[in-house]
Amino acid sequence: MKKRINVTIDRDMEKSINLLAKHKRLPKAAIATALIREALELQEDFLWVELAEHRRKTHKGRYLTHEEVWGK
Repeated sequence: MKKRINVTIDRDMEKSINLLAKHKRLPKAAIATALIREALELQEDFLWVELAEHRRKTHKGRYLTHEEVWGK
């Protein structure tokens, strides 16, 4: 189910969204939703990298190679 939210943006962001919407022939709301979704995915990726780095730095055991885990 979709949920409506109100977001305040500056003029530069509005211009960019308008240009993208016009270029892609999509509603401004669809462009804004896609941009928010992409930003959330990037933030999630950053969190996974941060977690992996923490594990790499604190892990004292032996690491397995790709071949050891998945075979050839």
